[in-house]
Amino acid sequence: RDSANYSRTSQWHIHQVNIWECGSFTSAPCKAELLHSNTSETVRYNLMVFFVIQNLSMGVGMTQILYGPRLGKEGQLRVGCSAVIFDDKKRILLTKRAVEPKKNYWDFPGGFLEEGEHPQDGLKREISEELGVKIKIIKMLGIFMDNYRTNGVNASTLNIYYLVKIIHGQLKPMSDITAVRWFRKEKLPPKKIAFKSNIQAIKAWLKM
Repeated sequence: RDSANYSRTSQWHIHQVNIWECGSFTSAPCKAELLHSNTSETVRYNLMVFFVIQNLSMGVGMTQILYGPRLGKEGQLRVGCSAVIFDDKKRILLTKRAVEPKKNYWDFPGGFLEEGEHPQDGLKREISEELGVKIKIIKMLGIFMDNYRTNGVNASTLNIYYLVKIIHGQLKPMSDITAVRWFRKEKLPPKKIAFKSNIQAIKAWLKM
């Protein structure tokens, strides 16, 4: 909401907003201090996701964010995109990971964005690299937060999931994948799904 409307409806007033720059794009760790007009209680909001989505909507592939020093920590935020590929038999496609983390676990195909890459373009690139097919993106399924640890470095991840259909090509496991398989909802392997965000995406798909 705009700040004026926000103040009228909830009696909170923006007192201070700090936004750090990270390279050539706006870094999403920012902090807004909102001062309540009645109790003078200060409440701090982390508006990280808002600024990430704002930048993504402009086609900015934000792949690393340094949390500002006033937040007392530093870290990374990586932006990924994944495809929930479905067919006419109401099945979804999962791929078996060939690399750590979660090697040999089932995953949705996809990957991390390159700098300046739009999420939908990044997803089409990843699916071509991993499965050798072209896709049509139907709609966004959801955005889920997670963590990704590799080479001793832990990063927070913002994961964008799209509902997708294959429009051209034959499926074959390629980059970072050892197998592909179609699953009906009652046959999903719950103990062998990689990453919490994938489980959240499956739950969102089951509710459709």
